[in-house]
Amino acid sequence: MITSMVSRVAIALMIVCGPAFSQVDLKEDAVRRVAQAHDPAIFVATGALYLKQEALRAMRGKSLSPEVEGEVNHLIDTAVRDAAWFHAGWAHAIDKYLSAEEADEIAAHFDTEGGKLQRRVIELVIGEVVMGNYTRC
Repeated sequence: MITSMVSRVAIALMIVCGPAFSQVDLKEDAVRRVAQAHDPAIFVATGALYLKQEALRAMRGKSLSPEVEGEVNHLIDTAVRDAAWFHAGWAHAIDKYLSAEEADEIAAHFDTEGGKLQRRVIELVIGEVVMGNYTRC
């Protein structure tokens, strides 16, 4: 029901706005909504841990000097903690495989109680695989 309502709104916008609100715009919006629905917390934490571990490996088991640790923390703060990379990665992956309608349907589903639960399960499973592959816990 929500999906059909969203589709009707999209059609109305296309009629009212004409070419300014194209099918490409609708797909970009739907893909963005699916990507933004995902919580980046697990992946940001894994990325930060991975960079710390790589810095330690680069030092060959020595402890990090305060200067190097500061640089690593700065890199983590600027390149990992801002989750834009995470959402861009999801959007890129989603865009390849889903039509505008499919992305819209999934985004609408992720707004439901059951959809939020499914999204969390997806994040936990993928997060566990990513953490297992990229870190030495």
